[in-house]
Amino acid sequence: APARGAGGELVVRAEQAAPIRDYQTAQQALEVSHECTIARAEVEVDIRHSFIADLRVVLRSPAGTEVTLHDHAG
Repeated sequence: APARGAGGELVVRAEQAAPIRDYQTAQQALEVSHECTIARAEVEVDIRHSFIADLRVVLRSPAGTEVTLHDHAG
């Protein structure tokens, strides 16, 4: 469930890890139970994988807007 952090920001965390299998897509959805306007976002991602350059990490809004956080670098 979302929680309020210092300064009134909304903090949302994934409850369980999603496995990343070779040559497949893994998705993790986070739900915010109330409507809000996002003026700024800080995203922390903790991923364990044998070869980080295999990965592309994208943050997608409910409206479909995407921000690429990691794109096969490493």
